[in-house]
Amino acid sequence: MKKTIILSLVTLPPRRTPSTAGLRQRTCISLTLLIMFMILFLQTSFSQVKPENMFYIGIGTSVSSFLGSDFGKTFAVRYAPSGYYNNDNYYNNYYNRYDDYYGSRETFFPLQVDLAVGMNISKIVSVQMESSILWHLNGRVDRRYETGTEGDYDYIDRNDNSSLISVPIMVSAKIYPFGKKRTAFYLIGGYGIQYIQEGVDRVRSYYDYSYYGNSYTSSLYEYSLAEYRGREWLHGFKVGMGVNFKITKSVSCDIELKTTNFFPPSRDNSSDLSMYRSPNITNIALGTKVYFGL
Repeated sequence: MKKTIILSLVTLPPRRTPSTAGLRQRTCISLTLLIMFMILFLQTSFSQVKPENMFYIGIGTSVSSFLGSDFGKTFAVRYAPSGYYNNDNYYNNYYNRYDDYYGSRETFFPLQVDLAVGMNISKIVSVQMESSILWHLNGRVDRRYETGTEGDYDYIDRNDNSSLISVPIMVSAKIYPFGKKRTAFYLIGGYGIQYIQEGVDRVRSYYDYSYYGNSYTSSLYEYSLAEYRGREWLHGFKVGMGVNFKITKSVSCDIELKTTNFFPPSRDNSSDLSMYRSPNITNIALGTKVYFGL
């Protein structure tokens, strides 16, 4: 009886269940391998049709904006002219005034750089791997102002502007439904993953008021109370349409309207980061690229 008990303890280790993150990663890898297999199949199927330039690389930029939900409100396209100090907060015993500020220089966000490497597998189909680097340093957040006094100083706590870095990596197919020779119009769609990093600081600003002549002046210093950071790999898709123009025999240019939609792994409405309070992360962009045939 004792031997049987010992054997059962040895042969019945605790079961391990795969994590949700691991399942998502394996799903992304499987779908990417499937898309690459389809690309190789299409290349073999259309190998009898040889375009002038089999391979190409491209570089360009886009004007884009995030849309919808809390994430879209936070990181929508935003232009800020030069002007007074950001988050001009004035506080004394009589009234409070909280105004959004403009920095010392003009800013426009998000900024975006686009890259692509592709292959023309027929006169109507091209496949490409494309990526973008997108950053936004002027995200509009809920400030959540709190005021108080510490010693001889008045202070205001607030959430500072949030920041974003986004790097989508897509495998896409371009289809010219009427052929490249007849029209420059094409449709594009694909699947991919996106690295996203969001951050926001909780800041305390101190004010020291002094009386000179007939007016009050104030000096300000501040420091960070807390930092909130999040990094995730998301999966999603892209659809779009555009036109492609030949400039020279080996150089072309396109103008493309596209939208991408990615899905956060979890949702938490109490989070300080907008990407966890949003069901999806949608971006719409109008961009242009210059391609060089190889």
